[in-house]
Amino acid sequence: MIPSIERLLQHITEFPVLGQFLISAICAALTEEWSTVVVFGLARAGKVGWGMALGSVFAGTVLLNTALWYAGRVAGHRALHWKMFSSLRRESMDALRHHVQREGWIAVAVARFVPGTRVPIFVLTGILGMEARTYILTMVGTTLIWMLTTLGLLHLGLELATHNPILLVVGLIALGAALY
Repeated sequence: MIPSIERLLQHITEFPVLGQFLISAICAALTEEWSTVVVFGLARAGKVGWGMALGSVFAGTVLLNTALWYAGRVAGHRALHWKMFSSLRRESMDALRHHVQREGWIAVAVARFVPGTRVPIFVLTGILGMEARTYILTMVGTTLIWMLTTLGLLHLGLELATHNPILLVVGLIALGAALY
């Protein structure tokens, strides 16, 4: 799926601005990190406008992640029988519901930065009744911070690749070792 999204994003400059926005927002909803890096790279290169790039990534990620929360809200307790939640025991659900309603915003904020945790956390906060206002405010705030972080890392990586590629390689090896 990612190679086809990358090909689509390479042709994004051929579309009018509204088409660029819609394609970029949909791609950002499907593959947040990859499409964000590509769209921000296109904006940095001057091939698309910054307003379109920032707006579409923001809209795509916030709308999809809010839809995940809403799906959990609609599914309700029936969803606790889904495979992804099978390890949760009934006894701990009341305590977990209490924590989600009081401190769930922390889990949402952390999940915004940790790929692979977003779908279960966002759906689970909906299932367990996290207030819509709290969820949306947390999502909007952390998405803005995530976008700025992604943009900063992209800029840093491109500057290092241009002016000091050896430092970039050493940094990537150190990051890989740390993650391992």
